Amino acid sequence: MKILIVGGCFTCQSNIKFERLYHQTLKEQLLSSGIKNVEIQTIRYERIAFTKEKIDAVFQNSKFDMLLFHLRAEPLMRMVKLYYKYIGHNNRLKHSLNFPFIKILKSEKFDMIEFRRIYHIENSNGESNIYHYLRELNYLLGSAIGNKKYAFNFYSKFILKIMKYCDENSIDFILCGPVSRPFSKFENKLSYSMNSIFKNLSKANNINYLELLGEKTINNRPMFFPDGQHVSQDGHDEIAMMLSGKIKSINGYR
Repeated sequence: MKILIVGGCFTCQSNIKFERLYHQTLKEQLLSSGIKNVEIQTIRYERIAFTKEKIDAVFQNSKFDMLLFHLRAEPLMRMVKLYYKYIGHNNRLKHSLNFPFIKILKSEKFDMIEFRRIYHIENSNGESNIYHYLRELNYLLGSAIGNKKYAFNFYSKFILKIMKYCDENSIDFILCGPVSRPFSKFENKLSYSMNSIFKNLSKANNINYLELLGEKTINNRPMFFPDGQHVSQDGHDEIAMMLSGKIKSINGYR
């Protein structure tokens, strides 16, 4: 059984030992349940653009049986922002406004990972209160001009394309909902909105959907480290257990 997992930094979180990352725990749980020859491969995505092409490149090289796709608040948030800074083709810092309705959307052409790499910026470490406030305001202003609505439509159409791709290639598809984001009020609220919208989308299109919201495990352990942003070891173990149960519930994997 070959599984491709498409997600964000959660798939390669550096403050968790590799063998204790959720997908490695998932592999052990599936093997222990009697499923043979489990292979798991991961792809990290930051932008929605070209993600389908990355998935297809893996499939052409090594046919996989199941796709687990993690919905993420971050790509959607980058589209929602009014003000966006990025690294251009000349490796220089540039500034733009996101107006997707008039085809100005730099967030799907350039991402902040490259910006942080070049300027050696750690994500959210030691943010001041004023920086945090301005960031939240940036999201609210973008939402006010319609960017949030556009972003949800863009993401929804993309998920339906992935569903169609899986159907055409006889790939089992599990859509994993976003995790909670207690670090940011706007981001956390956005995750809950995403969960509601994509849960309904999945129901209408017969997509296997797995809800991952929550800040505590079933044993009342914290799902996140104190920063409220990175998933804890208990969180990784919890999500592995949830994924294992979902996979085994699909016909043919019992």
